[in-house]
Amino acid sequence: MEKYTLQNNEMITELYCTERTANSKDIMRSTFVACQHRMSGISAAPSFINTVSQFVVSDINLSSVIDFPHGLSDTSVRVHSILNSVRKGAKNIDIVINNSLVADKNWKSIEKDIKSCFVVCAQNNLSLRAVIEYRLFPIEIVLAVCDLLKSVGVDTIITSTSTMIDDAMENLEATMEITERVGIPVILSSPMISSEFYEKCVSSNVFGVRFSSPNAVENVFGPVF
Repeated sequence: MEKYTLQNNEMITELYCTERTANSKDIMRSTFVACQHRMSGISAAPSFINTVSQFVVSDINLSSVIDFPHGLSDTSVRVHSILNSVRKGAKNIDIVINNSLVADKNWKSIEKDIKSCFVVCAQNNLSLRAVIEYRLFPIEIVLAVCDLLKSVGVDTIITSTSTMIDDAMENLEATMEITERVGIPVILSSPMISSEFYEKCVSSNVFGVRFSSPNAVENVFGPVF
């Protein structure tokens, strides 16, 4: 399969820098791979934003992923993490949705939590994007959550933290359904992005894809020397 170059398509491409055993050297390598392949964005934990911001080129969006991977912290903790990320140089905020609240269908608590996060983001001119584990819930629940998130200011949905076993085609189906029925940009996030699947995403006009590791990026776009 021919390797892709990012200049040949307009689909957003991002890289998670959130591997559980990652050290500073790993984060620097991820940043280097993303820059060399001219990716659209990098998403890192708040503790690594300082490191990434020192090396990332200016046209790559640096996102801080908040409350990764389960989203179970109190709103006050999440807001503090957002403010901390702002000080360190984050340009976007990726907030992990509280899976427990979704399971309980506690829409009011979800709305209150995300509104608080949105206000802080708006005050600091940051976009707020939401990460929801699509595989944990029936698609109708996922759609209901995405509708709610859109109504309180979230401008992009990310389909997974990429920490779960994934079925790439199911992920693509969920991505397309959210896009069409909710009317919001969706970034497909998966640890299972191959060259063939990437081609499928391009042909399906997916808004964006997020890779789970630099190795996954190199498997699609070629190695960085």
